[in-house]
Amino acid sequence: MLEEYPDVLTPAEVAQILRVSLSAVYKYIDSGAIYGFRLKAADGRPLRKLFIPKKGVIAYLEGAS
Repeated sequence: MLEEYPDVLTPAEVAQILRVSLSAVYKYIDSGAIYGFRLKAADGRPLRKLFIPKKGVIAYLEGAS
């Protein structure tokens, strides 16, 4: 499932996979329905870029069916 996608996805890729809006993806992440994380810079500040493991999206899809 989702073999053509990398192991770590962007919110835009997740929106494409789920066929939802980008804001819906952020809501799923904020609610904990899909796991996402931000890396930290060397000084401890969180980076703006959000990462979503493909495993988390697959788990969400399997739980939704």
